[in-house]
Amino acid sequence: MEYLTATMLSGVTYDLVKSGIKISAESLRNKLRSWLISDEELRTLATHLNQVKDIERLDKLELAKRIEDEPTIHNILINAQQDKSVNKNATLDNSVNETVQNHSGTGHNISGNVTFNNSYK
Repeated sequence: MEYLTATMLSGVTYDLVKSGIKISAESLRNKLRSWLISDEELRTLATHLNQVKDIERLDKLELAKRIEDEPTIHNILINAQQDKSVNKNATLDNSVNETVQNHSGTGHNISGNVTFNNSYK
């Protein structure tokens, strides 16, 4: 099982801050879609991240250290689990299209634009 780490969260937070996007439960939810984190935990993360002093001046490593030192954030990170049912596909404009697929049995489970070139002779 993969764990959400302080380094991963610092990268997400750094990108939000540098892009001028407010750190909120919604902005974190959009960036952490492949992780199972409750709305309450996202609000708590946003609150604690917004309390980091001089966050806009920190690089990713300094931010990761501050995140690691915060017990509340640490507890949320160790309890977050990766959502294995989300299939992420990057698009040309760097946005992400997500498709949730649950499949069991035989046959194909296809999502998106697919072209089949079957030539039978």
